[in-house]
Amino acid sequence: MDSSGNRLTAISPDNHQPWLWFMHFFSMAFIVFAACMRAWMKWRQAALSDALLFAAHLLYIGYWVVLLFSLISALGKSENITTTLQESRAAKLVFASRILLAIILGATKVSTMYLIREIFTRDATKWWFRAIVGAAIVQAAFGALLLSVECSPAQTLNARNNDHCSGNEARWIVFTVIEALLECLMVIPVAIIVMRLQTSLQKKIWAITVFVCRSVVWVPMWMHLAFYLRFLRSGRNNIDIVPAMVTEELWVALALVSASTPVLMRVAKKFTTSGITLSTSKAYGSRGSSSNQRRTGFRPDDVTNSSQVDTHMMRNMNEGASIESRGESQVGILRQVDFQISSETKDTT
Repeated sequence: MDSSGNRLTAISPDNHQPWLWFMHFFSMAFIVFAACMRAWMKWRQAALSDALLFAAHLLYIGYWVVLLFSLISALGKSENITTTLQESRAAKLVFASRILLAIILGATKVSTMYLIREIFTRDATKWWFRAIVGAAIVQAAFGALLLSVECSPAQTLNARNNDHCSGNEARWIVFTVIEALLECLMVIPVAIIVMRLQTSLQKKIWAITVFVCRSVVWVPMWMHLAFYLRFLRSGRNNIDIVPAMVTEELWVALALVSASTPVLMRVAKKFTTSGITLSTSKAYGSRGSSSNQRRTGFRPDDVTNSSQVDTHMMRNMNEGASIESRGESQVGILRQVDFQISSETKDTT
C-alpha cells in the first residue's frame, strides 16, 4: 500500500509489502487447492489422519488471518511511513502467529504419521510410530513455549536481537534444528518398511520418493532461519523482516501440502502391506482371522484356489506370478484398489 494506506503500490525503499501480499494470497490458494484435491479423492473415506490435517488447516486459517491484519497494520514498512502504534500492533500479531506456526507444523507431522500407519498397517503398533508421534506433539508444545516465553510481543519487529526475547537467535536455531530432525525421522521408518516389501525395486523407490518429498520443507525452513538471523544482526526494524516472513509462509504452506502428497499421488494404491503376499507354501498376512478377511476382502480358501490355478503356469515359466484381486483400501483413497500378490518359486524337479 502507499504511504496513505489507500492502495497497493510498487516496492519502494520504505515499503516491501508487495512481496508479502503476493506470498500471503498465493500460499492460501496453494493450500486450498491441495486440500480440495485431497477431499475429493477421499470423499466419504476419511480417516483419523484427515481429521488431524483438517484441524491443522483450521489453525492455518487463524494464522493467515492474523498475518493479514499485521499486513494491514504496518508489517513490511519502514518507520518513515508508519506510526509507533501501527508497528506495535503489527508486532503483536506476528508474535501470535509464531505460536500458531509451531502448532500447525506439529499437527501436520502427526497427521502424516497416522497416514503412514493407515497405509502400512502391519507396523501400526511399532514403537517408532508412538515415539515419533509423541516427539511431534512435544515439539509443538515446546516450540510454542520456546518462541514466546519471556518475550515482549510489542518488540517482535525490532531488529536488535535481545529487545524481543533473550537469546532470540538460539531459540530459533534450536526450534529449526528439531523440526529438521523430526522431518528426517518420519522418512526413515517408511524407507525401512518399503525395502522389506516383496515388490520391484522401481516401486520401492517410487513409494519412498513420495514420502521423501515432504523433505522439501527443508528449503524454506533453513532459508527462514538464515533470513531471520540476518534481520536480527543487521536489519532495519519491521521492513527487513519481510524475507523471513515470506519464507515462513512458504514453509507452512509446503508443510500442509506435503502432508497430502502420498494421498494425491495415490501411493496407497500400490503399497498396502495389509494385503496378501504369497510365498511358495503360505499366504503372507493371512492368519485366518476374521478381521484380516474383512480388511482385505479375501478368504483363505479363495487364496488357496487362486494359487492352485496358477501353480502349473508358475512352474512352467520358473518365475513369479502375479494375482490381482479387489479389496478395500486402508487409506480410503479409492473404493477399491488392486492388491498385488506376488510369489517367486524355483523348480526343484
